[in-house]
Amino acid sequence: MQKKKKILITGLGSIGQRYLRLFGEHPDFEIFALRTSRKAVRLTKNEIYTWEDAERLRPWAVLITNPTSMHLETALKCANFGAHLFIEKPLGMTLKMLPALQKVIKRKKLSAYVAYNLRFHPGLIDLKKEVEKRGFWNAQVHYSSWLPEWRTGTDYSRSYSASRKMGGGVLLDLSHEADYVNWIFGPVRKIIGVASKVSKLKIDSEDSVDMIFCLENGAAIPLHLDFCSYNTERSIKVMTKDCFFHLDLVSNTLTRRDNHRESVRSYKIDRDFTYKKQIEYFLAHAGKGKMLNSPGEAANLLSKLLVFRKKSL
Repeated sequence: MQKKKKILITGLGSIGQRYLRLFGEHPDFEIFALRTSRKAVRLTKNEIYTWEDAERLRPWAVLITNPTSMHLETALKCANFGAHLFIEKPLGMTLKMLPALQKVIKRKKLSAYVAYNLRFHPGLIDLKKEVEKRGFWNAQVHYSSWLPEWRTGTDYSRSYSASRKMGGGVLLDLSHEADYVNWIFGPVRKIIGVASKVSKLKIDSEDSVDMIFCLENGAAIPLHLDFCSYNTERSIKVMTKDCFFHLDLVSNTLTRRDNHRESVRSYKIDRDFTYKKQIEYFLAHAGKGKMLNSPGEAANLLSKLLVFRKKSL
């Protein structure tokens, strides 16, 4: 009987618990969790509490799902004991430790992936294909939501999203939109705009951002992000040279419209779908060379987001 590969999760917040459940559906892997306190509610039988225990475990891969401010430090520790890396977005809130991490990854021949699950959304995949085939004239991105409803049963004001120091705020929390703009339309050259706190939410991070992504190909794409709206909206609108596309990521529909007709494609997917596809990708490719969205690739965009964040707040 083949021995199960060990996977370690380094944080059991909402996203860590989701990955604990979904990775646990794969019978060839044994899942462990590194906890900061023995007093926390036990969420899995395989819990460890120190970095010494983590190193002795010798995991095949580590899922880095602790607060953003700890991502690169944690990734470097795990790379040093030879684990492949699945780093929940964003890569971090500073890039100071990235060169050291890249050296260890190269020396130990590790795989490292920065997780943006929306790249596995069938609607975004279809939209990317249409843009590649037709080109585009303009695009607009919008994501509004209400932070207190993000994590059921938790106090939003005590979450890392509420804390600028921990890497919270819409700019990094909602960086999926930044990632897919960069992925679909081409590399971002610079970012201009305004980030601010406009609501009365009990947070010290920005809750609203309006940006323009200036692309290397000369195009400019506006993005609005906020988590202080009672109305949930998540969409991207694209005008190509011969038709208009509207992808609604709430209803999971892609509308195409031209001079003569309108068609709507619906995607019958649940909230776990893109995460499951992402996990399948990681398990199939880790240990087999360079992966999609490596830390170096993710850092190219993140560095521009961090410059914008520093200047605009």
